[in-house]
Amino acid sequence: AEELGHQGATSNEALALAVAALAAEATGDTPRARPAIDHALVLSERDQDLRARLTVQLAVARLRRVKDTEAALRDVAAQAGRSGLLELRLRADLALAERAPENERRTRLAALAQEARSLGYGGIARLAEAASVRPIPPSAP
Repeated sequence: AEELGHQGATSNEALALAVAALAAEATGDTPRARPAIDHALVLSERDQDLRARLTVQLAVARLRRVKDTEAALRDVAAQAGRSGLLELRLRADLALAERAPENERRTRLAALAQEARSLGYGGIARLAEAASVRPIPPSAP
């Protein structure tokens, strides 16, 4: 990410930092995840690349660095859908479905898997299918 910053590739630097933050969080390294996603957000807000900005906002919501995660995810999904960024919309929908109430979760994930597969996004379909058998993630602190 740092090298991308030196090259002036702000969008790519923000994306790299968002991925690094998600990876750090996934390995339990929250102290490293927070500054990375915060810096990614600052960079993306100054950039005109909508895909990069929404991707970073999705990561921010996934890391629960916003007040209302559900609203942030719905906003990313809506903006991505209006802008024709289908993969990003499906990823935001996946994050929403993963956080759905227990009685809706499997149904939403199955519907998303079917939609993603029909649109040619097999990777997202597999993620939705895998999420349907995982326990519900804990609520934000």
